[in-house]
Parts: sequence; C-alpha cells; structure tokens
Amino acid sequence: MKQPISRPLIDSIKNSILTAFYTPEIILQKVLNVLKEQGIESKNMYESSSGAGEFVTEANIAFPDLENITAVEKDILSGRVLIALGSSIPVPASAQIKGFEETLNEENCKADSII
Repeated sequence: MKQPISRPLIDSIKNSILTAFYTPEIILQKVLNVLKEQGIESKNMYESSSGAGEFVTEANIAFPDLENITAVEKDILSGRVLIALGSSIPVPASAQIKGFEETLNEENCKADSII
C-alpha cells in the first residue's frame, strides 16, 4: 500500500522552492581545486547548506585524506537524500536535517574547512 506524503515534507518542499539552488559540478570542482592549490588539505569538512550532497561527493574525491564530513540541510527531502548518500561514501559523513542556525554550539571549532 502506498503511503501518503507527510505534511511536514510537503511544507518543507514548498518552503525551499525559491531558496534551493543547484550548484553545477564544474563550480564544485573549481572551489575544491582552489582549496587544494592554496595548500588546504581538509580532514574535517563542514558543509552548512548541503542540498542533496554534491559537495560531499566531490570532497570525497578531491581530498583523499578526508576523515569526516558534517553536513547540514534544512529541506527534509534533500536531507534524506543526503543521509542516504552519506552512508554510501567511504568517508564517515553525518547529516543533519535542520537549519544551519539550529546547529549546536558544540560543533564549533571541529572542522578545518567550511563549505
């Protein structure tokens, strides 16, 4: 039996229609390449507006010594995709479905790069 889509999920999608943006792969790769060119080799990355995880995927490729990724996404549907993606990459990735402003202060100073 098909389950109905929940009201919070529908509201989340509606709320992100005008504010969600897709970043083309070339932009992601360029940003990460510039970090590497500047000698920045991230081990603990923080992605504060992850969407469905494009930066997470590309960071995993760009930084072979990456040890941890913390990703935050406000949109429920994108966050669920992000959680599934995080479980499929070799780097430990934790995903949080909440607004960046709702993240805990204990997360401060744990990342060496914030995207």
